[in-house]
Amino acid sequence: MSTPTLDILFVDDNASSLPVYERYAGGMLGHRIDLANTATEAWRLAKGRLYDVIVCDAKLPYRNSPLGGLILAEELAARYGRDSVLVVSQFIDEHDSVTEAAGLPFLKKPAAVSHAEWFADVLSGRLKRMKARQFGFAAMPFGCPELNSLFRGEIKAACRDAGHRVMRTDEAPLTRNIVNEIFSMIDDAHFVIFMTADDNPNVFYEAGYALARQKEILMCAPTLDTLPFDVRSNVCLEYRNRHAEFQAQLTEALVALARGKREEATPG
Repeated sequence: MSTPTLDILFVDDNASSLPVYERYAGGMLGHRIDLANTATEAWRLAKGRLYDVIVCDAKLPYRNSPLGGLILAEELAARYGRDSVLVVSQFIDEHDSVTEAAGLPFLKKPAAVSHAEWFADVLSGRLKRMKARQFGFAAMPFGCPELNSLFRGEIKAACRDAGHRVMRTDEAPLTRNIVNEIFSMIDDAHFVIFMTADDNPNVFYEAGYALARQKEILMCAPTLDTLPFDVRSNVCLEYRNRHAEFQAQLTEALVALARGKREEATPG
């Protein structure tokens, strides 16, 4: 199976590297790519749309560190999930203590191998595996029959149609306290869907955690007037008595996130 067409952000301060990414990842492999040569530009782009993968050079200057790109990658992974940020470098190795401590996917840049071979075989394979492991997380009360039906039907279908996989806590092996498991899945998620059933304070607590992690969130409620005003600046969808319309709007919202959204932002 060939690698699907992905939305990729390449971050590298080496002026000679960016045209190579454009030529091979964009031209040869057909991915939709954006390029950034500073951390500020990377953050602006990363907060403006939902990329499938961000590829970041480890030695990018950032926060007065010789491995500033590694720091930037860790910060971006908090927003995107660890299977959405790939660290690359020609000067450090996968089993270097620094890269192992970061715990992010890592790939050594080519030295002797041709660019075409590296992009087609090595990078393409890694991107394919990373995309396959990604998931969106759905947070919702389990005791609501309407939400259980929506999750198994319309939500999974909408995410699949937008090119994503979605999970909730009861689909993952429970290896710790349920609250810690929820927070861990939010950390690892590519985006988060919050489903409220009228007034459920737990979901808003989890939404606050996701916002603090700078996650891309989609709020879904029986009716929009049940949502507090301070969360309505996010994508908000209404589902009660309109399940087919809700599915179509959720698919549209997820696709729109990959194409770019409302605001431009800079790192905090």
